[in-house]
Amino acid sequence: MCISRQVFLPAFILLRPTGQERIFMGKLKTALTFVTAIMITAILVLPACTGKDDPGAAGSEGDSPDYLTIDYDGQEIVISMDDILELDGIEKEVTPVPKDDEEIEARLVKGVLLEDVFREFVGISQKDPGSIRLIAGDGYSIEVPGDLLKTREIILAYEVDGRPLDSWERPLRSIVPDVFEMYWVKNLIKIEVAASRTAEEIEKVIMMESRISYIPDQEYDYYGDADRAVRISDLLLEYGKDPENVFARGVDGLEKNEKPGIFKSAFLKYTGEDSPMFLSPDLPKGMWIKEVLYFTYGSAAYFSAAGGFKVLDTETVEGIESVNLSHILEECSISPSDSYTLTAVDNYSVGVDAGSLDLGYVYLQDNGLPAVHFKDMPESNDIRDLLYIGIAE
Repeated sequence: MCISRQVFLPAFILLRPTGQERIFMGKLKTALTFVTAIMITAILVLPACTGKDDPGAAGSEGDSPDYLTIDYDGQEIVISMDDILELDGIEKEVTPVPKDDEEIEARLVKGVLLEDVFREFVGISQKDPGSIRLIAGDGYSIEVPGDLLKTREIILAYEVDGRPLDSWERPLRSIVPDVFEMYWVKNLIKIEVAASRTAEEIEKVIMMESRISYIPDQEYDYYGDADRAVRISDLLLEYGKDPENVFARGVDGLEKNEKPGIFKSAFLKYTGEDSPMFLSPDLPKGMWIKEVLYFTYGSAAYFSAAGGFKVLDTETVEGIESVNLSHILEECSISPSDSYTLTAVDNYSVGVDAGSLDLGYVYLQDNGLPAVHFKDMPESNDIRDLLYIGIAE
């Protein structure tokens, strides 16, 4: 209840005073001055009264909302936590996929199924969208592809290991069993639902190392190391209209879809630890991608030859460790064609029919750039500083 802060003075103060009254009033004035000072201090210190609907009454800056927003078909559906808690709950022990030799313990989570939330408040099944994007309050976001939506039981958790989420983790945390923990988004405040879509066909595979060799780069501080990086907007050989999404795969098998605007504004660090690495000082570190094997942008795939030697089978050809060219093209899912064109940094190019791809072997030169050698074929087919392989026009 608000208390009105008013000061009422005695009525006799308004009368003409006598001598003794003047002495008394002087003392009273001093006392009132002291009391008034105390009251002013109290007014400044005590919090002002606020109504329930006053935005300032919600809490301190940084408090998480007590609702989830779902962006679907051009509309934003706001669902309160009270409504979410009315749904049937689920309690389950789940474990994310560990990275490298990391040891991760199983977690006991309690929450509601995304399937139930979608059916109750959106009117669709979790399996219907082509993908969804999970967005946290700090700006972290990640796209969950359609194959995971169709094969995983996704939980929106409000308790983990027997206790409610901390204030900075609320209102919900997404739990996707048997995948990398990057899909376990804390402080989940929004879900964007994408329509079904078909990935663009890959018509060209561009070698990252060769492309980077002749575009502007800059120093990039990476935990105290002065590494080198290029802007991804400079790295793109040609892109024209932005695609609906950018797909990236890491050497460790991690797969991510990202928005093209976010992707183009970031950097690719190509020296030092964890390279090549997608990162940006403007993005949460959870959105960075270490050791990128390749990413697609429109109809082009950008492939790390050095990364290919870590994940693809290698052979020793004429004393040099090499990777079969056809395996690189298969990894990037290049579209089938009767013939392909291989082009070097200096624009030297050769045409090769599809049946000869198995004779091509990619290796790394002393300068770190990839080259290709064709066994049992004229030396004129070999290309140093290989820039890209594309479908012949």
